[in-house]
This record gives sequence, C-alpha cells and structure tokens, in this order.
Amino acid sequence: LYMACEFLAFPSVHNEGFGLVQLEAMAAGRPVINTWLPTAVPDVSLDGISGLTVQPEDVAGLRNAMLKLWNDDELRERLAAGALKRVREEFDRKRVVAKVLAVYDEVLRGKS
Repeated sequence: LYMACEFLAFPSVHNEGFGLVQLEAMAAGRPVINTWLPTAVPDVSLDGISGLTVQPEDVAGLRNAMLKLWNDDELRERLAAGALKRVREEFDRKRVVAKVLAVYDEVLRGKS
C-alpha cells in the first residue's frame, strides 16, 4: 500500500514513542509528514531531509504540509530519496542491533 501513496501523514499528538510506520513508509521511498513530539518521532523522519514536521494539533500546518508535498513534485521526490537513504543508513538492521548492544554495554558498565 505504501507504493500506492505519494507520502505518509503521521499526525500523532501524544504518546507516540517511535513510530515504526514511519520506517515502513521510508523503506518504500515515501516521505513522511510527522509531528514534533518530545519523543523519537521527529528523529526518525527529519524535517526537510526525509519529510516535513508540523506541530501537534496544528490542522492548518498539517494541511499545508500535505498540499506542499502533493503539489511540489520536486520536493516530494527529494524528500522521498532522503527517506530511503535515511532508513537504509540509519535504521539498517545491523546498525540498530549495534546501537542497542552499545546501550546495554553502557548500562552494564555503569552498574559494575
């Protein structure tokens, strides 16, 4: 279904810790419109790199971002390429496993 869309709108307003659906869309080469939350959501898809970020509950901002991506083929294609690049470089399985293991190692070292 991601291949049938132009972009993903992910307008979370609270309690969204990560947003795995963003990675799925990005892996399909689709830019993401997400909201700025004090979580990992805006760190998964970066504003201006792999998508657009709007404020939570900003209906006009969400609408404008959607229209911007819908009407600007060049921007949409640039962000789509950025999304695919980001997911491949930053969220590759080996890289993610290495990051998780590094966190565990740091925690264990801190407790010794």
